[in-house]
Amino acid sequence: MVTEFPSYLDVLESRFQQRRLANPSYSLRAFARDLSISVSQLSELRSGKYGVSPNRAESIVSKLGLNPDEAFRFLLDVKAKHSRSPKTKAKAKLLIRDYLTTQTHAVTESALNEIADWQHFSVLEYLRNNSVTTDLKAIAFELELTENIVSQCIERLIKVSLVKRTNIGLIKPAQRINKAGGTLPSKAVRNLHTSFMNKAIQEIQRQPIDKRTFGTVVLPINVKQVPKAIEMIEAFKKDFFNRFQTDSQNSQVYCLGLQLFYLQSKEKRKNP
Repeated sequence: MVTEFPSYLDVLESRFQQRRLANPSYSLRAFARDLSISVSQLSELRSGKYGVSPNRAESIVSKLGLNPDEAFRFLLDVKAKHSRSPKTKAKAKLLIRDYLTTQTHAVTESALNEIADWQHFSVLEYLRNNSVTTDLKAIAFELELTENIVSQCIERLIKVSLVKRTNIGLIKPAQRINKAGGTLPSKAVRNLHTSFMNKAIQEIQRQPIDKRTFGTVVLPINVKQVPKAIEMIEAFKKDFFNRFQTDSQNSQVYCLGLQLFYLQSKEKRKNP
């Protein structure tokens, strides 16, 4: 479990020191230039004399070379400490508290075998969005499932330590998922993706177009660029999650599905 939230000042200092290690002549003046701020502003920022606005922080983040997760945490810390809006500051502090108190972990292959369908993940996120509950009927109604299926999903989620019961019988999420399955393809992972794609086939016929979006792009890609394409898709998913996930009561459980696969086999290219 994480016990300390990374300070944006620590991240700033760490990046400065990394650049100095790579180039011993790299100065504070050069760092300020690269961040598009004055040396005096950077010095005051590092000393804690003055804070930084969220807008300026976004500009700094774009020049630090942070990955989406690091950028999200950097900006969240700035909002929690320096936002002029009490509402924004309070929300940022709540998100930080959730980050610190909610352990993230990878779902193992054996655990995924227990929950490899859209129903389990939908129930999990519904519980996360609605804090604690014992009302299975409400969950079943919202997710269009039977109470029996909801009950089975919760029991399996408890079994794999993603959901827990409190001392007074309430049900609440225990951990966040940051990875499902291992690094190699598996039947459980394929079953999970297939379940969500089958659900998408149902919902494309039912949901109004102003509440969802489906799109497909077919294009030739240099096979040497496929790993980079996959890397970009993974980065987009993280950024999308960080931007839009919320614990607001005025929210709804959604699914974002992305697929990249070839339509032309190697054998066919060799033997047209």
